[in-house]
Amino acid sequence: MLAAAHSFLATPIYQANATLQYDKASQVSLVDQMSEMMPLASSGGQVDSEIEVIKSRMVLGKTVTNLNLDTQIAPAGFFDKLWGDKTDAVVALYLVPEDFIGKPATLTYLGDNKYSLNIEGQVLEGTVGILLKQDDISLLVSSLVAEVGQEFTLVKNARYSTIEDLRNTLTIAEVGKGTGIINMAIKGADKTENVQILNSIIQNYVDQNTERKKKKSQIIPYYS
Repeated sequence: MLAAAHSFLATPIYQANATLQYDKASQVSLVDQMSEMMPLASSGGQVDSEIEVIKSRMVLGKTVTNLNLDTQIAPAGFFDKLWGDKTDAVVALYLVPEDFIGKPATLTYLGDNKYSLNIEGQVLEGTVGILLKQDDISLLVSSLVAEVGQEFTLVKNARYSTIEDLRNTLTIAEVGKGTGIINMAIKGADKTENVQILNSIIQNYVDQNTERKKKKSQIIPYYS
């Protein structure tokens, strides 16, 4: 009976994949047609280095910031989670003092686009779509679909641990030795977010390479 209940309530996990072709001249390009790619004989060592760049805090940190991954919100309570497809809350910004990092707050829908936030006994009231700011707490709820009285658990996680969690969730490897083809995969409960995360990582990696090449071109050799 317990096993059946767990099977019924278990959150489905989805996987998203992306593929890159490392090129020494252009740094990186998206692979559109795998069959047209020729092996790169001596790319192995450099590809390993590029994989480390993709997994770096510089690249993943931007993705965490861009997608607000260190903020989590979910329906509170057993049955709320069970019927969570009927509710939805999107938080665009959530900033709290260091002492509140990792501590759950309760967001309650009051109706008429109003909500309350109970964080460590401090109760604030705000409006969907309008920035709520008091002392060192800032909250912007961009959308909220719920019944009056519906509660959500809101948590701001530590940035460093969020980056580490993202790194551990990613699978990045070269497809065949010396091909220069890098496969990226991520698993998660939100199919859309999985794709957004991979797209963000790729864009941040490309931007980082562009900036790296720009700085390299600005170096003026000095001969004595």
